[in-house]
Amino acid sequence: MKKNNRFSKLFPIPTIEEWKENAIHSVRNGNIDDLEKIRWDGMKLPLSLDVDHNCLELPPKHESLRSDLGHSWLICQTYTTASKLQKGLEQGVESLRITNVELLENVIPGIVSIEIEGQLNERDLRTVASWSKGKDVIGSATFDLAKSEFTKTDFTRHVQAWSLAMPKFFTWGVDAASWQNKGMQPLDAVSAAISKAKWGLQTLVNEGYSIEEAASKCSIRIAVLTDIISTAAMIRGLRVAWVTLLHQLGCDPLTPLRIEAQTSPTLFVKDNQNDNILRNTLMGYGAVIGGADSIEILRHDSRSPEEGGRALRLARNISHILREEAMLGRTDDPMGGSKHLDYATRWYASNAIERLDKFSDDSEIERAIVSGRNIMLKAPLFVPKDSFRGAASISASPNDYFFALDHQFNYESTEEISISDIKLFSYSKQKTSAEKKETAEGIDVPVEFGLNEKMGHEGYKAGVIPFLG
Repeated sequence: MKKNNRFSKLFPIPTIEEWKENAIHSVRNGNIDDLEKIRWDGMKLPLSLDVDHNCLELPPKHESLRSDLGHSWLICQTYTTASKLQKGLEQGVESLRITNVELLENVIPGIVSIEIEGQLNERDLRTVASWSKGKDVIGSATFDLAKSEFTKTDFTRHVQAWSLAMPKFFTWGVDAASWQNKGMQPLDAVSAAISKAKWGLQTLVNEGYSIEEAASKCSIRIAVLTDIISTAAMIRGLRVAWVTLLHQLGCDPLTPLRIEAQTSPTLFVKDNQNDNILRNTLMGYGAVIGGADSIEILRHDSRSPEEGGRALRLARNISHILREEAMLGRTDDPMGGSKHLDYATRWYASNAIERLDKFSDDSEIERAIVSGRNIMLKAPLFVPKDSFRGAASISASPNDYFFALDHQFNYESTEEISISDIKLFSYSKQKTSAEKKETAEGIDVPVEFGLNEKMGHEGYKAGVIPFLG
């Protein structure tokens, strides 16, 4: 902004010191530091950050079927019947998640991504390879390292066979959403997923794969919540933790990670299920600005299924509206340059790497699932007047699914989890100053924003208005 334009004369830009002085004066019966409260999950976001705080550059992503878009996430949906799958194709679904490979019979190879779930056998492999007709189909047949029981031989054979038959498939990874939907906290899920991925990388390298080749086949699925900042930071933090791990292992740290996001039924209610539609929308929005590669909005009636195709229709249309009407598909990184989101991203990535060894033991994963339930009950969840929170007791079994609103609020205080001093990998790409145009009000506005742009307002947390005089 020009120092002598009309806007700056009418509204002088305050310094951090001037803002803080006015803010302290405005706080009654308290201290300004009291406004920096610890969140329910242990993160403490500062009210302001230095304007010179440098944001991490996010690593690159894999090519996708929608790389024509600025933000190339795929609209994903799960199908169990051919009729609903065909309806999804007609309505713009770009990634099909199935457990029965026979459903591919009437799908043209190459027009959509295919994500095959469940225990896959040699017959499934032959069916998919035959169906593809030699085309390079994008998709996945992921061996899930989040499973409690499997052999190293089963893992390596699966990766070898599916990688040879379907060269563009992701063939191994971690379904961290399966832990989160039972109560595990997002930070623990990111750390446990990275821990499992480290084991997978080292195992495949010992079998003769290059570490870059092994890394290129990895996919991690996470569950997203309605907490927008935390959800976006979790996805971005996972990406940063991944490249940091690769750097530590001597791999090219820019080998991309595929991140699949899925809305979490943890916040779903069984009665008044239309409320779940609203939560699904917020979860999807958080996944988009976080930069997930594939996003599945779950049907809102998963706890008490309704008849017909309404639930699937609403789920996929949330994604279409986020992309087309909200125009979030046009921008590669709509939150690029947000210093508070970067702080939260560093909190996730650094603590995930620091806790990595803790989750090498599956018993720790089970403990994190059970203990995470009590923490989740501290989250500020909205309950309409025509609804209510349940009073069910919390299960002690790590195998049970968890629904937060079936239980009473937890009023216990939360212990702060400080940002770790772990050194995170970051890389720099060439930046250029953006052209600026003056508006009718005399404000110089860049035609595009980049991480290199220094704006006077950037150090302030969203929702905290700087005093202008």
